[in-house]
Parts: sequence; C-alpha cells; structure tokens
Amino acid sequence: MRKITKEAARAFTLGRKFKKANTQVCGGMMLLHGNLIAEWGKDNELFISCAGWNTPTTRERINGLLTHLGFPFALFQKDFALFESKDGKELDPSGWFSVSLEGGFTQVARS
Repeated sequence: MRKITKEAARAFTLGRKFKKANTQVCGGMMLLHGNLIAEWGKDNELFISCAGWNTPTTRERINGLLTHLGFPFALFQKDFALFESKDGKELDPSGWFSVSLEGGFTQVARS
C-alpha cells in the first residue's frame, strides 16, 4: 500500500482533513482527482464508488481504506471489468456500494 493511501485512510477513519497530490479527505469524504470515492453515511455506514474510473489508483485508494478498516475483501479488475473478492461478483464502476462485513458490497442508489 502506498504511503499516500495509508495517510488518507487514517485521516478518513479519524475524521481529519488531509490533502496530498491527487487525494483529499474532508468532512467524512475521500476524493481522488476531485471525484468522491468514499463517504461515511448515517450510523457510520461506509459507501464507496470508483466514480466511473476503474483505475489502479482508484482501486488502490479504496482497497487501502478497506484494509485500514479491517475488511477482509477488496476490489480487483479482470478483463477490464470491476469485481469484488468476497463473492467474485462484477460491480458497476459508476455505482455506489454500501460496505459491510456480513454483506460485502451492496449496490445502493445515491445521488
């Protein structure tokens, strides 16, 4: 995991502001290149999205956050498609997902 990812994940978890290079954390949100990729919801529910950018950097930031928070699964790419490692199901890179230990990634409607 890259140093910037560790620092951003730590700031996100602690509710602190962070800004370095292409990554920013503020107000319970993590942004990459200005695109929202993670956000705390009500009752500390975690929401993630690749914001339509299924890139190695986007997956690395999200996976770093998941690792930092103790989730035993991650995102990966296969044949240019986005997948999650818990059940191996394909995910929409533009979609939003609620993340939980029990359910893994559950697509949700968010605006």
